[in-house]
Amino acid sequence: MLIPQVLAEAGYKNRGIIGKWHLGHSDLKYHPLRRGFNYFYGHYNGAIDYFTHERDGELDWHRNYESCYDKGYSTDLIAGEAAKYIEQKASEGPFFCYIPFNAPHDPLMAPDKYMEQYQYLQDPKDQNAKQIYAAMVTCMDDGIGQIISSIDRAGITDNTIVLFFSDNGATGRGSSNVPLRDFKSNVFEGGIRVPAIIRWPAKLKGGRKVETNIAYIDIFPTIIRILDIPYHGGKPFDGIDVYDILSGKNSSLNREIFSYNANDGDVDERIALSDSRWKLICFGPNIADDQYDDSSLTKLLFRIDQDPNETSNIWSNNRKIGNKMYERLKEYRALQVKDRVLPWNVGRRNFKPPKGYPPKEWNMELYPKEIENVNR
Repeated sequence: MLIPQVLAEAGYKNRGIIGKWHLGHSDLKYHPLRRGFNYFYGHYNGAIDYFTHERDGELDWHRNYESCYDKGYSTDLIAGEAAKYIEQKASEGPFFCYIPFNAPHDPLMAPDKYMEQYQYLQDPKDQNAKQIYAAMVTCMDDGIGQIISSIDRAGITDNTIVLFFSDNGATGRGSSNVPLRDFKSNVFEGGIRVPAIIRWPAKLKGGRKVETNIAYIDIFPTIIRILDIPYHGGKPFDGIDVYDILSGKNSSLNREIFSYNANDGDVDERIALSDSRWKLICFGPNIADDQYDDSSLTKLLFRIDQDPNETSNIWSNNRKIGNKMYERLKEYRALQVKDRVLPWNVGRRNFKPPKGYPPKEWNMELYPKEIENVNR
């Protein structure tokens, strides 16, 4: 089960997603309206054109199941639609609104009025990447302000939980993760450590900074705890309830966090395990595949509590700790199912988008009523 499905059972009448879905569209069963949401506005893929809303030459902009031909810069459209949704639904009881902006993801594109604010960052040597990136982020900031204002205008500020976070670090094109090491698509801190902000005036005192390890997988179990609602998903959570950290009752957690990236397949993986003190990173082929031996791997060990910028590899002097973490990392890697989704760079080879979205293969009449009623 997903968050909107659990919230539906708990009486949340309105559950909207406005922005980037990016979780599958090859089959109707992957559509957000089949995954607990009852309103969708946005796009299925990542990396769309911000102005034409096309991906691979086809329009990828939708309202619910239908193609949508709204004109405008996607960040502005997402923010405006989200603000309108909140103001419309706030009077109908508790609601859930998931707003995954596509900004500032590639392609780097921004409206002229924001570009003008950063003329001093123009640099033809990098195709004005810094200027465009700064403009994209500022536009998104304004959009977030528009959304926050809609919550305030609706009179629901005190008891509305607002959570903002990013899914990964910057790519380095027009952007930087300094002082953290490396970029997106890697498992160094520059790729996986991002800021998050939460606002809930009724329960959380503002102005505090939390430095312990919290992950996006913690959102679901934490929401279940906050709302005191049952979970019937049948599978254990990967994350943990972190409300005591957010509320200030506890100041630290002793937990493991696994990170993994293999865009190019099993022969070139980046995988990591970190806890409150240590972090192990392995580069190379699948560590759970017996056809490869340790000589084909690069192992890096850091005292992440003392060296968050990962400047000193201390594997050689801490092999006992490193090997123990390595065995845990192998256990984690072995959990991958055989019929998994193909790695991104592998799965996209020879891909040709269907003529128009949604794909013509989506024949809704073929789906049984129990799927039709998944949101009830």
